[in-house]
Amino acid sequence: MLNYYRAMTVTTLPTGPKSTVRSADFRLLAFGQGLSWLGDAFQPIALAVAIIGVGGSVGELGTVMTVGVIGRLVCTLLGGVWADRLPPQRIMILADLVRAAAVSGIAVMFSTGHRSLPLLCILVAVVAGAGAFFYPAMSSLKPIVVSPQGRQSANATLSLLQTSSTVVGPATAGLVVAFAGAPMGFAINAATF
Repeated sequence: MLNYYRAMTVTTLPTGPKSTVRSADFRLLAFGQGLSWLGDAFQPIALAVAIIGVGGSVGELGTVMTVGVIGRLVCTLLGGVWADRLPPQRIMILADLVRAAAVSGIAVMFSTGHRSLPLLCILVAVVAGAGAFFYPAMSSLKPIVVSPQGRQSANATLSLLQTSSTVVGPATAGLVVAFAGAPMGFAINAATF
């Protein structure tokens, strides 16, 4: 999150075709976002293990996942509208704070042995809804941080980070959750925001 704030204080755009990779602001943004994508991969693995591990059913897991999708769908249009009206860095920071708090709540809920399907559904919907605000703001921020000449390179870098996270993240999450438990998976996800 601090990486995002640092990236938002740009007063001048980088210049030159290779400036995207060399821009300290973009590197901080890419590092922070890559770390966040890696942490996001922990959420579904930890969620599945946590629900099934406490005696929940596949139907409960499906319900929680469906609520997350609905939360994201409901907030997607609002997130896009607000990304056009407010500074993107504020939306991103607020969305990450909300997501970190909600995921931390899920970690606490499962680490204390408290099992509440309605509370879990609410927290998952909040995480998904805040994500729907974050990603349009991220798209609005890239033109501020990256020069027009470097946008193709920046998009390629972010795409590589996102794709790598979808491969490495679940494998890492599986190992961590298997050895340290689902609450640790949620805690890692919360820390990466």
